[in-house]
Amino acid sequence: MKRPAFFLACTVLAGAVAGRVVVVPAAAGLGAFLLLLTAGVSLFLRRSAPAAAEQENRRRRAVLTRVLLGALFCLAFFQQNETVRHERLAEKQALLLQSEGPYTLRATVASEPSRQGRGGRLVAILRDVVILESSGDGLPAPGETNAAKEIPAPIRRFAGRVQLSLLRRAGEGFGKELPVAGERLEISGTLRPLPEVVHSDLFDYGAYLRTQGVGARLSVSDPEDVRRVEDEGSKAQASLYRLLMRWRRLTLTRLDRALPPERSGLMRALLLGETGGLEARTRETFVRAGVAHLLAVSGLHTGMLALIVFGVCRILQAPPRLAAWVTILLLAVYCVLVGFRAPVVRASIMAVCLAVPVLARRAVDTLTVLSIAAFFTALVNPLAPFRSDFQFSYACAFGLVTLRPALLELFSFSFRDRPYSIRRFLYLHNQWIAGGLAAVVAAQLAVIPLLSIYFHQVSLIGFVANLLMVPFAGVLLACGWAFSLLAALAPA
Repeated sequence: MKRPAFFLACTVLAGAVAGRVVVVPAAAGLGAFLLLLTAGVSLFLRRSAPAAAEQENRRRRAVLTRVLLGALFCLAFFQQNETVRHERLAEKQALLLQSEGPYTLRATVASEPSRQGRGGRLVAILRDVVILESSGDGLPAPGETNAAKEIPAPIRRFAGRVQLSLLRRAGEGFGKELPVAGERLEISGTLRPLPEVVHSDLFDYGAYLRTQGVGARLSVSDPEDVRRVEDEGSKAQASLYRLLMRWRRLTLTRLDRALPPERSGLMRALLLGETGGLEARTRETFVRAGVAHLLAVSGLHTGMLALIVFGVCRILQAPPRLAAWVTILLLAVYCVLVGFRAPVVRASIMAVCLAVPVLARRAVDTLTVLSIAAFFTALVNPLAPFRSDFQFSYACAFGLVTLRPALLELFSFSFRDRPYSIRRFLYLHNQWIAGGLAAVVAAQLAVIPLLSIYFHQVSLIGFVANLLMVPFAGVLLACGWAFSLLAALAPA
């Protein structure tokens, strides 16, 4: 097996898809995984006779590989089955809790709040949601327990996440210090089930929320219905995160002050994926031109950031190993700033793996690196393979890895029997024009099926627009990050 990581990634992804389609009892999936894992360990530990050692070891390795692939398939299948069960349980709990009236719940903020919609509502995802006892007359005083309305014990701990929407007055109640990930909140309200799609051709917002692990929604309009919970453990855990989020919010504020609204919204989207300030006309223009991926933080932005950081370190005469470590560290910070989005995580893992030749002086296969990223992403987050950002990101990267070499050979010219002056021009053509064109065409061809499925349209001008806009986006990113660093050091 030349590329074992590729087969591992395919096995895990196949197990995730099968686990979403077929749901079996929990004991069956876990039992199959443990059985195959035990068989693999026994085959690995068994010793063969010296006379037939070579042939027996070869046969044993082949059987061991198949057994381990089967074990990983069962593991991904079991993970996806558990995810489906939690989704169904959360749906039933939301239906039951909807009829219970207002109550108090306590939860942990799981994502950075963002502004959405024309009304400027503040949206955040909550995890570890626990339903408290309340009479529906508002929040109890600190330390006070109001048990007039009892919530049934089986639904006190909500099975999924909750999308919290703070309307204008409730969002303004926090002031400038918005809640950060890891912070505990106490909220009074009523959970509502996810919306159902009314037509097959319309966007299924409920399905989109389920891919993020959300099982219910909660809207709050009164500032007195939501408050922070003083928890020393959560403060210590979120201190570093709070520092990073303050710098993120400072950057967004400086952009709003320094640029007109339209340009500020564009830079906010390019740097940190904050699309709340984008105008509808700008968004539509990018979609029609086939460059809408520039408005969402993706692997392209992460790769550009890694190249910029590594290049600046080398310009400053930093050793290659030090430049690689600085790049890895800043990519980890970038993942935190954008909320661990799947394309950013994929590109960061690939950048770390591609830094191995610099750190260990060993060559790394690009397809193997991509497979390792997909393997770990799918195992850590079972819902990731069903999200559009995951699919677009890995399809684009797979197209670059597999299609770009053939397209580069097609678009390049031969140097044979050419005068010296023409050879120099052809060399520049092969390095820049043919290389960029091959990359754009490979990425576009790989994502055309996904574009037709999700957006029902394919932009033919996108082949040319990406060739022109991607380098320009790299310049904007470099200037934007330089501005954000200078704004933090010298606000004037």
